[in-house]
Amino acid sequence: MNRLSLYLSSTRCNRKGSSTRFLLLALATLLLTTLNVKASEEALYGPKAPPGSAFIRIFNSSQAAMLTASIGSKSLTAKGVYSASKYQFLPAGEYTLNIKQSQQPLVLEADHYYTAFLNKSGAISTIEGQAFSQRKKALIAFYNLTDIPLTLKTDNGKGTVIKGVEPNNSGFREVNAVKISLAVFNAQKKIVSASPIALKRGEIFNLFAVSQPNTNPSLVWVQE
Repeated sequence: MNRLSLYLSSTRCNRKGSSTRFLLLALATLLLTTLNVKASEEALYGPKAPPGSAFIRIFNSSQAAMLTASIGSKSLTAKGVYSASKYQFLPAGEYTLNIKQSQQPLVLEADHYYTAFLNKSGAISTIEGQAFSQRKKALIAFYNLTDIPLTLKTDNGKGTVIKGVEPNNSGFREVNAVKISLAVFNAQKKIVSASPIALKRGEIFNLFAVSQPNTNPSLVWVQE
């Protein structure tokens, strides 16, 4: 083999090696970029729940400044009086929920949403929520944590929004994005008004009715 042949052969090998190194470098850069984007999204939005997950949160129905709980490998924290924690997802199945000194066995079903709280006796109660993916409407989720049936109406009593929610139960209604003033009624008697709120499309607005000793219940908005 003459010098020219050796040179051409060496050049082809070098080019092949350079192309391979460039391809590996490009793949490594792409993989690193993908991982960084995924990490950034998880930091911003949290990890995505696998299909068939169950969802649970806690609501602080007391005057305590904070309420914490644990279930499975998850921790839940509601910061502030009458506040709710973020939902945590878990595989569907059997669990024990711990809130303060109370424990409650729970069976969490796939694609179900649960809100847990301490009732007046200090025991754990749960109320089911509802998934919502409608982008053109807002969802009002009404949670009745009192001892009496309540109906959610417009503040003037002329329009019924969610009818006849029993104690320790919930009701839901998709509505247009408007500013609205609501109140709860027991039969035809107005019990208490909620603060006016501007509803937004694609969002859930939770309204909790919480019992108060020797007075009317409190109405508290919690937006998701």
